[in-house]
Amino acid sequence: MQTLIRKRWRELAFVAFLAVGLILATTVDVPTLDQLRRWNAALGPMSVVAFSMLYILVTQFPIPRTALTVSSGVLFGPVVGVMVALLSTTVAATVSITMLRALLGVDQDDPLAGDSLVKRWARSQGRHKSLAKITERLEHRGWLSVFCLRLIPGLPFSVLNYACVVTPVRRRDFVIATFFGSAPSTIIGVLLGDSLTSGNGQGALVLLGCLGVLGLIGIGVDLLLPVKAKA
Repeated sequence: MQTLIRKRWRELAFVAFLAVGLILATTVDVPTLDQLRRWNAALGPMSVVAFSMLYILVTQFPIPRTALTVSSGVLFGPVVGVMVALLSTTVAATVSITMLRALLGVDQDDPLAGDSLVKRWARSQGRHKSLAKITERLEHRGWLSVFCLRLIPGLPFSVLNYACVVTPVRRRDFVIATFFGSAPSTIIGVLLGDSLTSGNGQGALVLLGCLGVLGLIGIGVDLLLPVKAKA
């Protein structure tokens, strides 16, 4: 009985988190570049830490991270800006999937936590073979799906985090795929921000478009590749 009550409270907390995120996404604006510059000047060397914390916090909710990525390039330049934005992106994704899976009790790295929500639903809907195949693919090769989806610039960062929470994708695979899959668009975004001072950002926009096409091709290849059957 107590286990069931804890489970219900975790699910309510998860719903509350998403509701708060939706409210924040529709009511709170990301700080403007001028505001970030003032904070950067006021905080001095600590501005890197403060910006990283802001980045990680904001991206827990369905708020576009693009503005922060570009701002990282404007504030810190190409080298430090890439390091700050990419590490913050990876940490934010790790915090998101760890925290939300804990709320739902579906940690794929904890054998005592049980199956993912998708796997449970797939078993209950056994007649849907397509759902079973998707679930099996995510369990065996979820890293490739996450990697390819991260390559697509227009795909909301936090929404993909939420989606992966309830899938069989392992957290380790998710984090590694997030780091490498987010790297190209993050680097281009930072370079775009750095190029704002020179007024030449068209090349970065073209590269972002190419990344989106590459990500879609990768998803198509993943769908064509066979999945090894369990021993």
